[in-house]
Amino acid sequence: MTRLGFSKDNIIINFTNILKYKNIKIEGIYTHLSCADSDKEYTNNQINEFKYIVENLSKNYEFKYIHILNSDGVEYYSDKVDFDTHVRVGIIMYGYCGDTKPVLKLTAPVINVTNVDKYTKVGYGGTVIVKPNTKVAVIKIGYADGISRSLSNNINVIINGIKCRQIGNICMDMMMADVTDVKDIKVNDEAIIWDYENDLKEIAKLSNKITYEVISNLGSRIERVIK
Repeated sequence: MTRLGFSKDNIIINFTNILKYKNIKIEGIYTHLSCADSDKEYTNNQINEFKYIVENLSKNYEFKYIHILNSDGVEYYSDKVDFDTHVRVGIIMYGYCGDTKPVLKLTAPVINVTNVDKYTKVGYGGTVIVKPNTKVAVIKIGYADGISRSLSNNINVIINGIKCRQIGNICMDMMMADVTDVKDIKVNDEAIIWDYENDLKEIAKLSNKITYEVISNLGSRIERVIK
């Protein structure tokens, strides 16, 4: 990846030099598959090169930890790696890799409901004009929480089982939705931004991001609940 560590050309000599320092104890060796989701030939070559290095160094040194497989590696290359001791999974833990099932659900409360009685602009810039007899809900989540402003007017939320169109530019701390079809909606009702069925991958695509980025952008104000 040209990121950290040593290249295959200098790892053996550097490893030997590090062993000369008595205050350093080497416990493990690892690399990271950079193209496991996109380049099979490159990845197989990377695995073979790492295996050669590990076998070479293991002749004179015993590693407690050996790792190469990441999320896509576990999904597609587990049968080709029989020399590792650990794996380091990432996005697969959340169900957004290969055939795994999503486990993340993002919700926010409704904090206001307005009944519009005339043609009215919604949000900064007035990008949407709603017609009379439209019901608009304000949801307590915005781009400061990681919901990209680029998603404005492009996503839906689920409230009381009804799919509702998000309308207007997403604000820093809030966003609005057309909830005309939601009966008996009230403050503190739950708005689902995404869940196990509403695929986060689509959210990522619409915001020109990868799922990793969308998840890691979620702000600290969002409460994490593990079930």
